[in-house]
Amino acid sequence: MIYKLANVSDLAMLPPIDKPTMDVLFEYTNILETEYGSNRDVDNGYGGFVLYCTSGTKADEIKAMFDFEKYVIEFIEHTYEANPQICTVVYITSCERGVVLVMSIDDLPKEITNTF
Repeated sequence: MIYKLANVSDLAMLPPIDKPTMDVLFEYTNILETEYGSNRDVDNGYGGFVLYCTSGTKADEIKAMFDFEKYVIEFIEHTYEANPQICTVVYITSCERGVVLVMSIDDLPKEITNTF
C-alpha cells in the first residue's frame, strides 16, 4: 500500500509504524508544509508530496502514482534504525516541486538500486 502525504496532519492516517520511519516522514512532510503551505495543490502546484510505501510495495504500484523513471534522483538516504530498514529517495521534478519516496530497502525497484 502507498500513502500519499502532503502535510504533517496526514501522518495520522498511517498504520502504526516505528519511530525512525515516522521521524523521516515527519521531517519531509513538515518541510513541504512549512515551505509551501498546508492548502497547496499537491498534484499540480508547488511543493510536492511524500509517498510512503509499506513493505511489499512493487515498482508498478509506485509508477501508477509517480513515474520515478522519468526523473533523476536528487539524493538517497538510508535509515538503518528503522524496522524494516528504509530508504528515502528524493526527486526534484521542477524548480519548486519534489517527490519523496520512503520505502523498505528490500523493496527498492532495480531502477533505483542501479543508481547507487
